[in-house]
Amino acid sequence: MFDIGSIDEGDFYVKFRLRNKSVGFLWVLVATYGAAQAEHKEAYLTELVQTCEKEVGPILVDGDFNIIRNPFEKNNDRYEDRWPFFFNAIIDSLDLRELDLSNRKFTSANSREIPIYERLDRILVSTEWESKFRLATVQALTREISYHTPLLL
Repeated sequence: MFDIGSIDEGDFYVKFRLRNKSVGFLWVLVATYGAAQAEHKEAYLTELVQTCEKEVGPILVDGDFNIIRNPFEKNNDRYEDRWPFFFNAIIDSLDLRELDLSNRKFTSANSREIPIYERLDRILVSTEWESKFRLATVQALTREISYHTPLLL
């Protein structure tokens, strides 16, 4: 379905330049895994911004960002103000939009006796990408071996 033009790696991402074979559409996919530890979140977000800012065409960024966007994306009262604020500012500054997840509120659950549920996994797209794939949807699949829910685009 795709020709891969190039692959680039960072500490927290793998970036693919893709061309849809059927229509010749060129775009960038950034698969990311955000730092779980607070001391690495700044480096992660810095790398994310630098990676996405380089792109001028359509882009899709997906993965486990390990940051919630608002308090409703977590099922307990422990909420860190700093990282969601920066994360939302970065999403806005890069002119990205989150594709709605249709069938689940949370994408991650730990294995504690009383689990903490969070929305850590998501798909962000540029307006150019979204205008080409207007009918794109995101669904949560069944979580079987990971504490994260796989997302189907």
